[in-house]
This record gives sequence, C-alpha cells and structure tokens, in this order.
Amino acid sequence: MTNKLTKYLRLPLKKRQVICASILDPQLKMKFFITHNSTLEYSGTLAKELESIFEKEARYHLTSSNEPSQFPQPSHEKESALIDGIYPMAHPKGNIVKNKIQKYFAEPPEVKTTDVLFWKSQATMFPTLKKMACKYLAIPATNAPSE
Repeated sequence: MTNKLTKYLRLPLKKRQVICASILDPQLKMKFFITHNSTLEYSGTLAKELESIFEKEARYHLTSSNEPSQFPQPSHEKESALIDGIYPMAHPKGNIVKNKIQKYFAEPPEVKTTDVLFWKSQATMFPTLKKMACKYLAIPATNAPSE
C-alpha cells in the first residue's frame, strides 16, 4: 500500500499542468519545489527540470496566438529550425521568455492574502505568464475523472 500511495503522490509532478499551476501561483512560485528538493531528487525530478518544463510552456504560449489569422501563412518551419540550430542566440523570443521568468522568480512571493486579480495587475509586466495563468490557474483542483 505504501508503494501505491507513493506512486500516486508523485504522479502529479510529471504533469505539466500541475507544474505550471504551482509555479504561477504567486504565493508558491518555485518555493515548494526548492523546499522539497530531496523528495524531488528521490522521484527523479529536479527543480531545474521543472523550471525548464515551465520555460518551454512559456515559449509555446509566447508564439501561439488565440486569434486565428484570416489568411494561411506559408510554413517555413524547416528553414527556421535550421537557422535556429545554427544561430541559437539570434532568436530573441527565447531570451525574452527566460528573462521574464527569472524576473518573476526574483520577486518575493506574495503574502497569503493574495488578491484574486494578481495576474490582471501583472499583465503589462508579464504578458505571457498572465496568459498562462488564465489557462492553468482556471483548472479546478478536483479535476479528476468522475466514475
């Protein structure tokens, strides 16, 4: 039974939704993952790995758009992937996202009486993270399949 419980409790650490929601919570940020680093190491998931997963999600949200374009755009994915491979630093979006995430982590966590509209007030400073917060923090905590 102990093995089953341990497996059940570690399973959320492998889901990007849980990772992003935990990091986007202004009271937690990376605090949970840093304070429970020994448990994370034991489960094979380090805080740095979780941060990189979060960064990939932020890059995805930066490049994706909620509004579909009227005209289809030509696909230049192969050319851009080749150029990004040759000149990785020439792609500024990755650096922008990384800098914004580091700036967000550098700010102290909010007090326990956090305003519900925290991300609305932070929209100008962290537009990509605000977009992610609208998506991930809107998932109910009891998002379990009903039987």
